[in-house]
Amino acid sequence: MSLTVWILFQGRSLRAQLGRVLRRPDLGDMNLCWFDSRKALESDLMKTAWDPAGTYPDLVILHQTALWDKGTDLIRRIRILHPVDYLPLKASPSSSDLLRARDQGAFDLIQLPATDERLYQAMARWTRARRYLAARNELSQTSIDRYFRLLGSAAPPAPPLPMPGEAGMKILRELYGLCLQYPEGLTMREACRRMEASSYTLRRYFKLLEQMGLIQEISHLTGARGRPELIYLPYPP
Repeated sequence: MSLTVWILFQGRSLRAQLGRVLRRPDLGDMNLCWFDSRKALESDLMKTAWDPAGTYPDLVILHQTALWDKGTDLIRRIRILHPVDYLPLKASPSSSDLLRARDQGAFDLIQLPATDERLYQAMARWTRARRYLAARNELSQTSIDRYFRLLGSAAPPAPPLPMPGEAGMKILRELYGLCLQYPEGLTMREACRRMEASSYTLRRYFKLLEQMGLIQEISHLTGARGRPELIYLPYPP
C-alpha cells in the first residue's frame, strides 16, 4: 500500500533532509507532496482542505513557523472530512507547544534542527503502525493495543539489513510470492517446506520483507508439537 504524505516546509536544507529520510526504502512506498509552507498556507491549499471530493493525505508533516495558527487550522479542516495523522517540526518548542500539539492529535513532536535518525524513528513508527492497521478489516482489543504500541514506541529501530545480490533477490521475490498465497498468514514451518530451505536461511529474508513494508510478523502461535511458531501476514499488494 502507498501512503500519501503532505510535507509543508520552509528552507532547502530542511527539504533535502526530509527527502533523505522519507525516501529510505525500508519505510515503504510513499507518495510525497511538497509545499512551501508559507506559500501553501496563504494559497488555495486551504480551500482544497474544504473540498469533499479532494484527495487527502494520510500524514501531514508541518514545519511550524510564524504561520502556526494557519498550519494547525489546515489540520482541523482536513479532519472534518478525513482522518489524518500529524507530525509537527518546530525550533525551540515550549511546554505549551508540546501540550498544544498533543491536543491537536500529533503523534510526535520533533525539535529542529533534528538528526536524520530522529526523523527516521518517528516515520518508522508511523509507517509500521499504519500498515499494521491497514491489513486488518476487523479489530480486536489485542490488535488495537498492538497498533498503539507500534505508534508509541520510541525505541530506536534496528539498523536496516543490506539488500541481497541477484541470487538473494530471486529468493526474496519467490518468498514474497509464497506469502501472497497465504493471506491469513504463512508459518515459518510451511515456508521451509515449500521453499525447501532452513528456518535459519529464511529468517533473514522474512526480515527483509518486513523491513520493506511487505509483510508483518504478527504473532507467535503454538505449533503442532507445542513449540512457538512464527507467522507472517502479507500486506495487500
